[in-house]
Amino acid sequence: MSKDRAVLALGAGATGDPSLYIEPLNLPYSFLIDCGNQHLGHARLLRTRFLFVSHTHLDHFIGFDSWMRVHLGSTNTLHVMGPPGIAEHVFHKIHGYVWNLAETVYLKFRVTELDPLRSFELLPQEKYQLKEIQAEQPVIDPRLEWSFRFASFQHLSIRSFGYRIFTQDQWRVNEESLLSSGLKPGPWVKEIKTRETGTVTVDGKELDIAELRKQLLYFAAGYSITYITDAVFHAENAERMIDLASNSDHFFCESSFLRSDEDRASRTHHLTTVQAASIARDAGVKQLHLFHFSRRYAGLEHVFLKEARSVFPHVVIGTK
Repeated sequence: MSKDRAVLALGAGATGDPSLYIEPLNLPYSFLIDCGNQHLGHARLLRTRFLFVSHTHLDHFIGFDSWMRVHLGSTNTLHVMGPPGIAEHVFHKIHGYVWNLAETVYLKFRVTELDPLRSFELLPQEKYQLKEIQAEQPVIDPRLEWSFRFASFQHLSIRSFGYRIFTQDQWRVNEESLLSSGLKPGPWVKEIKTRETGTVTVDGKELDIAELRKQLLYFAAGYSITYITDAVFHAENAERMIDLASNSDHFFCESSFLRSDEDRASRTHHLTTVQAASIARDAGVKQLHLFHFSRRYAGLEHVFLKEARSVFPHVVIGTK
């Protein structure tokens, strides 16, 4: 497994409401996928600026209020991404409260419905009315190092979105080597990342690109975290799950039922241990994290591990 580049935490553990906290080590803010009833704490919620919502069943969305509350005194823009209708859900969440003091509030919301793509904003000076704006694909990292993909899965009569948060393969600068070289950072750094031969002007001198790359750069393989929950196991869903999770470093996949309850899983549109493990195996992931267990299995986590490991060996419960 490649070196972890983010702190990962399930907001309510493997058996509670779904929410996955992702704190990249090289960003000043964090991501959250789903926001059920969770115990992430004030500091982590305050750090979270981007919320990815799979769907708005109560156990996946009830924690929105806590997230909004910790940001209330800030000037932040909170970004919410999700399936069609998420903008209306955010609007009604906000308007469950009285905003007669809105002139003293500066918190803003940007909401994106991902498929079809639609963008909205809710501003305090407009009493948080829902305003549709020019549709834009959200950018979660202005440096374009971190990005995301999503896929839509059938879940009963609605769609549930899965997400992949990732970085691309790239050449990076060894900061210590750059410092010891005495060279001043500038546009040339970007140039040597994209060119392998020739020369580049640095501090008025023509230097060999191949030598600079050898001295200053190192290769960083891409890193990815995939999250899938609340989806029925059938051919179309399975194909999309495998594609989304392909070669992920961490694959968080619901495992609501044991193999013996496969019929119940099919009726309620959830996955079993064996189905989750087969997706992980076929996707070639490095680590499968099981979560979102039915409460009927309290204390039986060891059985989940045994069943899943009979199909795919690299399995843990939650983030353990």
